[in-house]
Amino acid sequence: MKRKTLYSLTLTMALLTSLLSGCQNLTGLYFFPESGYRLTPDQLNLAWQPVELKTRDNITLKNWWLPAQPNPDTGEILGTILFLHGNAENISTHIHSIAWLPRQGYNVFMLDYRGFGHSSGKPKLPEIFQDIDAAATWLLAQESVQKKPLYLLGQSIGGALGATWISQTREQDAFSAVVLDAPFASWPGMARYAMSRQWQTWPLLPGTYLVPAQWDAEKHIEKLKKPLLVIHSIEDEIIPTAQSRKVYDKSHAQKQWLEAKGPHIATFGQRENRNAVLQFLQEHRD
Repeated sequence: MKRKTLYSLTLTMALLTSLLSGCQNLTGLYFFPESGYRLTPDQLNLAWQPVELKTRDNITLKNWWLPAQPNPDTGEILGTILFLHGNAENISTHIHSIAWLPRQGYNVFMLDYRGFGHSSGKPKLPEIFQDIDAAATWLLAQESVQKKPLYLLGQSIGGALGATWISQTREQDAFSAVVLDAPFASWPGMARYAMSRQWQTWPLLPGTYLVPAQWDAEKHIEKLKKPLLVIHSIEDEIIPTAQSRKVYDKSHAQKQWLEAKGPHIATFGQRENRNAVLQFLQEHRD
């Protein structure tokens, strides 16, 4: 089954569930976690360490720390990236999006949200923001991280989560810049988009107004003060360009838009996109 069809059907289930039991757990049906790892970083010739964290509500998160190699041009360790992955599987599959960064001189912290991979709990809003809080707290306690720039990189649902989280957190000042790849602006907006794509789900369109909107990135991104790079592929079949564009347009920060090509979150398989991100990171090292 194509992923876009699965996305629509799952949101249909979410809306039916909301009609029967209310909206309290509706956001959990945006996530497609997988418990087993498909590979570990060493299989990609990457050094790594497991990092276990506890959230404020006592959820155990199992994550990966990928230490940087010296940058091939400068010989330096250039900074650290907090990576927030998309809505399916776990860090073992999303590692392909960031496996190139340690070789460019960047540490990468791969957060597996609650319910993903070996992390406990079930993913839903707003609890999942506690997972990002725990990751940021751990990073900011590391001496090696304190000495270099810290960045946020979010893809797809990770971009939506990251945009809202960093715009609200008191830790925003600790970050030098933010990169969002295919973020969406609105949770109910994405539900309406998914429902509208198949005539079978048109009758459920009014139910999308039951989806909570208080965590929409478009409602919070204007509070972001750090430089922002938003990336979106014109060939993306999962997140419409208009959703990412709203995130970009609502931001008052110093910002840059990068138009890419290719499937959803296949961005970093293309050298020109990797180079654009590296240049953006280098330009914002304060």
